[in-house]
Amino acid sequence: MKRYLWVCLFCLWAISVSAKCFLGDAYVEKGRMEQAKEAYLMCAQTGDNVDANYALGKIYRDGPAGTKDLYRALFYFRFAAENGSAAAQRELAKTMFMLRQQGEEGLNLIDRYEEKMAFIKGRQGQSEEPMYAYTWLLLAAEKADNKWYYPAGAQQDSEAVRLYNSMKNQLTAAEQQQVMAQASAFKEEKLDWTAKMVLSPEEYAQFRSVLYPEDGQVQLARRGMELTKLKEKVMLYQKPQTSVSRPQATGREQTVEPDTERVEPIEVPGRLGFSNN
Repeated sequence: MKRYLWVCLFCLWAISVSAKCFLGDAYVEKGRMEQAKEAYLMCAQTGDNVDANYALGKIYRDGPAGTKDLYRALFYFRFAAENGSAAAQRELAKTMFMLRQQGEEGLNLIDRYEEKMAFIKGRQGQSEEPMYAYTWLLLAAEKADNKWYYPAGAQQDSEAVRLYNSMKNQLTAAEQQQVMAQASAFKEEKLDWTAKMVLSPEEYAQFRSVLYPEDGQVQLARRGMELTKLKEKVMLYQKPQTSVSRPQATGREQTVEPDTERVEPIEVPGRLGFSNN
């Protein structure tokens, strides 16, 4: 009986959180950003609500006076970006580009953000390079089929494809390689995180020993088998997100990209075994 009661209470709480997400959407439509922010903050308290965090990033970046806080916007976009939101990856990149164009004030804000991220990540060099904004754009532009390592799934962002194609010529060949290397490092981190989440301890130990052997000699056949097994586990793990799906954007963002519209170079080097076919 007690267990049944706890289940009922959890369901009521989940419904309440979902209602807050719907309420946030309604407030945005009416331009009541302060109320929308409060509703999304409640929704984001689930800890894994990607949509709510993305919405908060937009409110803190684009909202009217009283809701604007670019420093907070970076972190909300980052949370959603880390959890597979291509739109958040794109908006995080755009926000960083925008701040760099604002001169010293914008650069100081980015420095504060990057110092905090280095502390959170427990290592230096995670995001202090200017190329990091391009890295998020590249990740957002990648094909959805290459993003199976996110248990919640992920999409390709068509606007990111256009932006990266229009901006990549601003990078030297060495800088493009730097962007690709950073994207590869991010994907390795996410792949390992996913493996730890969906595999048993024994399976995870096996996965690590094959993909990252101590002697550095990776056997391609065994690696391929481990990645296939992990992908199957991820497919089983995937389920509709507990968050409320946000309405699809209308207009240009829904335009179907022609087959010739591609991000070059899109193939990221590394040991992950991703294919663009």
